[in-house]
Amino acid sequence: MVAFTGMLLPDKGVGAEADKVEQNDEGEPLPGTARHREFYPEGVADILQGEWILSGQSREESKIFNLYMYSVTCENTGFSKDSLLNQVSEFAVLFGTELDAEVLSMSMDLFIARAFITKATLVCEGAIEIRETQLTLLKNFHVRLMSIVLDVDVEPSNTPWDTAKAYLFVPLSRGKSADPVKLILTGL
Repeated sequence: MVAFTGMLLPDKGVGAEADKVEQNDEGEPLPGTARHREFYPEGVADILQGEWILSGQSREESKIFNLYMYSVTCENTGFSKDSLLNQVSEFAVLFGTELDAEVLSMSMDLFIARAFITKATLVCEGAIEIRETQLTLLKNFHVRLMSIVLDVDVEPSNTPWDTAKAYLFVPLSRGKSADPVKLILTGL
């Protein structure tokens, strides 16, 4: 998730606007995403650790993983002339352990465009069971998504996974279901 916050820091603009920011800068961090780095320094949290992220090679239908799903809700503020910025895809994050309630009470401002901000929060969808075959599909999606976001060319089949960073971004389909797994898999 540090990759996301690093890529979504607000820029200082260009030309006269950048000069105004420089003149008013009193050593304070830029608003939003940068502000959170003061309180939550770089590093990998213990909560992200999990051996489950290494699985998925044997594609066993009978092997099941118990994971925790957190949907990401976004509330847009501001205005943009680009209509594509208003179109938000629904997605969730999977972890091997349950997050603290304190994390769920936080929100983060994501700077999408100069005058357009999305306030993102996590909502606990509960524990889910994922089969190893499903885990393979979700890992492939995660790698492709991160390849686009980080602008790197990575092949899902030879991506090295780190047990210290065991999380997956997964797509959600629009709609309601009593089974969150169905929302994920229909989103693929």
